[in-house]
Amino acid sequence: MNKSSSLKDSKDSEKSLCKLASHEFATIKETITFVDKTLFIKCLLSDTSKIVLLTAPRAFGKTTLMDMLKQFLLGKRSLFENLKICTEETQFFSKHCRSHPFY
Repeated sequence: MNKSSSLKDSKDSEKSLCKLASHEFATIKETITFVDKTLFIKCLLSDTSKIVLLTAPRAFGKTTLMDMLKQFLLGKRSLFENLKICTEETQFFSKHCRSHPFY
């Protein structure tokens, strides 16, 4: 194997670590590159504003973030076991998980 092919192989392996085929929170939380942003749920639900605008560059996780919030509001507690919102904010988690109407 020459030097250029080993560089190509390492680039391909980096892409496979970051390339996601889904925007579903349940799927992404099982990947090796998952970053726990569940405390953002507390920020969103504690915000007293009537409107919250989420902006970020394309492919920055907005859809996944909204799916995470949806799963929380639906009360899918098992998805959040061992994540920050459940371990660091136990009172908030117990009070708010599935306590908000979701249509």
